[in-house]
Amino acid sequence: MCAARHLGNLVTINKTDWLQRCFTRKHASFMLTFLNSFLAWSLLAAAIPILIHLFTRKKLKHIPFSTLQFLRQMQKEKIRQVRLKQWVLLLLRTLIIILLVLAFMQPALRTDSPALGKDAQASVVLIIDNSLSMHNSSRGATRLALVREGLRRLASTFTPGDRITVIAAARPARVISKFSFSETNSDIDGFLDELTLRDSEADFDGALLLAQQAFATSPNPNHEVYWFSDQRIAAPGPVPAGFAANTLFYNIVVPNEKMRNLTLSALRVDAAIFEPGKAVPVRVTVSNSGDFDEKDRLLSVFLNDQRVAQRQISIPRGQQRSELLRVVPREPGYQYVRAVIENDQNNADNERFSLFYIPPESRILLVGPGEESRRFIRLALQAASTTAARKVSEIEPGQLMTTSLNGIDVIVLSNVARFSNTAAAKLDRYVRDGGGLLLFLGEAIDARNYNTTVLKNLAAGELAESIGDIASTAPVLRMGKINQGHPLFASVFDDQQKVRVESPFFRFAMRARLSTDAVTIIQYSNGLPLLAEVSPDRGRALLFFTSADDRWSDIVYKGVFAPLVDRSVRYAASRGRSPVAELIAGEELRYRIRMSSGAAGEVSLVLPDERRTMLRPAVEKNAFLIRYDKTGRGGFYRVMSGDEQLYAVAVNFAPGEMTAPVLPADSLAQALHPLRVVTMPLGDELPQRIREQRQGKPLWRFFLALALVMLVAEMLLFRDRTEQQPAGIPASAT
Repeated sequence: MCAARHLGNLVTINKTDWLQRCFTRKHASFMLTFLNSFLAWSLLAAAIPILIHLFTRKKLKHIPFSTLQFLRQMQKEKIRQVRLKQWVLLLLRTLIIILLVLAFMQPALRTDSPALGKDAQASVVLIIDNSLSMHNSSRGATRLALVREGLRRLASTFTPGDRITVIAAARPARVISKFSFSETNSDIDGFLDELTLRDSEADFDGALLLAQQAFATSPNPNHEVYWFSDQRIAAPGPVPAGFAANTLFYNIVVPNEKMRNLTLSALRVDAAIFEPGKAVPVRVTVSNSGDFDEKDRLLSVFLNDQRVAQRQISIPRGQQRSELLRVVPREPGYQYVRAVIENDQNNADNERFSLFYIPPESRILLVGPGEESRRFIRLALQAASTTAARKVSEIEPGQLMTTSLNGIDVIVLSNVARFSNTAAAKLDRYVRDGGGLLLFLGEAIDARNYNTTVLKNLAAGELAESIGDIASTAPVLRMGKINQGHPLFASVFDDQQKVRVESPFFRFAMRARLSTDAVTIIQYSNGLPLLAEVSPDRGRALLFFTSADDRWSDIVYKGVFAPLVDRSVRYAASRGRSPVAELIAGEELRYRIRMSSGAAGEVSLVLPDERRTMLRPAVEKNAFLIRYDKTGRGGFYRVMSGDEQLYAVAVNFAPGEMTAPVLPADSLAQALHPLRVVTMPLGDELPQRIREQRQGKPLWRFFLALALVMLVAEMLLFRDRTEQQPAGIPASAT
């Protein structure tokens, strides 16, 4: 037997545990180890009952007695019974001593693992999910607060010299602390103070890559990853190469309890043209991401920190509701829109942000040959310009190459005959850099030149043959179908109602074949495009396939012309040059400042909590590039040059974070193969479970209980043997 083979070597055994070799089969998935293997020599005490038995053994003296033949026969039968009970007692007493010694040796059962010895120092990576869903509260504490308490308890399992790396998993994942563990908790408390909730989603793949990089620079042999999360994450991608074979991944699951929660999943300004004093439609979408129906919850909309609209809503669980409200800006400038739902068990998703900008002055460059070609457009701009300042400059087509386009919001081209390649390239750069462009045809244009220059650069399509005759008075076309859902007509055709528009007639027109990138806004009565839009890169161009000349049509005399020109100018200027944008929490804020603006001397960023941080612009392609990636909190971020505001961004949480399903533990383990994943709940028993996983499940209680059971059996058997001892037979006789 294995015990017999190693009995002579028990005293000389050090770290190597012979019992582990005895109890471990060649292909077993579990093995037995002992925390106090130095007590193995105590197993020699198991020989004590055997020695006592041998030394107390006596032989009976046989005295013949002729009258007791019957009693001798009974004696033989009783002796056989007594001997059997004595052997059983001997076995029980020996096993009792062995079991007591094994209990003091603290046996533990653990799964096979390539991890090195438990006494070796470890490299530990703590990945903590501080994303939006971890804001959820239960019994007055957020899920992240529960994780903080769990981390404090987990610290008791670390040993001095362990290298700890702490990673916050909210997008973008980042390392927030690195330290070598000591007996004090100062390092633990330090990173716990820095660990704060964010409104972004969990970046699990990014955090896992940072963990692999931390292990690559660590000399410690044991590698452990602890992932604290409520498991509301997408399925992970492939495991980064470089993880050691002995890496243990502890999946610590934060419990998901039933909760009441409404999520502001969308806030959209349903307009592209803004004017002071004119109502702007705002659409708010609210989702019930909780586990209960919600009734009569208050939804409010704020404009520039003033409540301007509110409504009570009721939403069954698992459903969403969209509400259309209106805000009215009073002054030009930045307009900050905020929607708020009343508090519930996760207040982080009860607020959403949007913004738009009304320029205090629009600068328009009107290009056309002679006063006559520009006259009707100038009059239309003057007639519609009642609420906002507008500066209109007029030049001849030949002056376009020498005119600076910096600061120009919209260029209006009317009856420009042709474009040189240089002029066309200049216009193309202007539009792609965020400028607005309006193009009107005219009798002087060269269609072939347009097709090979301006229209080609904008990827808009091409002009074909003409329709009608300028000299004729008979109309050949009228205004046809209008795309009422286009942003150009937002709030003009409310609720898609039919609005009667006085249709102009057209004596002459150009047939256009649009590209797939172009969008038709207004058609002629024969279905050909009258007004189309293309949006290359950051800019926007509106193409009128008619002329602002009363010889082509009478549109310039109709009531639709001035509002159409005015709204087209506003719409063209509202895209690339607008100093506002929206981002998802965790995305990088980027903004380019032209060197010619002189605004990059001292650039700072005002955060949602009104704290100001200085930015260092980088030079990139004749511009200063502003970059900032710590957008983990929702709200408004404002780029400032001194006291002048250059740019504003609304940052919102990713709505999918709250509606994402919980990733099952087996799916995570499968995705992380070949890492060994151990899943356990977050709770008071976490440190004990970790110790059991490292050292094995303790079995000393089982051995002690078994020894007590055998001790009771030995007492009962011994008492029974004493009571049944036959007369004349010594108790020690065998």
